[in-house]
Amino acid sequence: MSEIINELIKRFEINKDFTLDYHLATLDGLEKKARCLFFIGESIKISEYKNNTQLGCMLQEVFLDLTNSIYLIMYSHYRPAYHSLRSALELTVASVYFTDHPVEFHKWQKDGID
Repeated sequence: MSEIINELIKRFEINKDFTLDYHLATLDGLEKKARCLFFIGESIKISEYKNNTQLGCMLQEVFLDLTNSIYLIMYSHYRPAYHSLRSALELTVASVYFTDHPVEFHKWQKDGID
């Protein structure tokens, strides 16, 4: 590999190690909270209402966005991490909204509204 690529890889590893050493407790807490959303999504998916299956999948998508954000932060990729956090926030708000508005949820699923 080229010298530039090798230096980039070294810098990424230094950033990751520093982040883990300095922020391990915080990152661990964030990961546990994100995992709670995953399990809430699983619980919702097995409930008896039809719309809840899709809402459960949305919460699991929120979990994936939060996990991606944590991973990107460890490698000092802050801009993509912010994008993942924004996606998680938007999906969370949409999930809460669609819980009380099933008609809008059905339209949103069929690409009737954005």
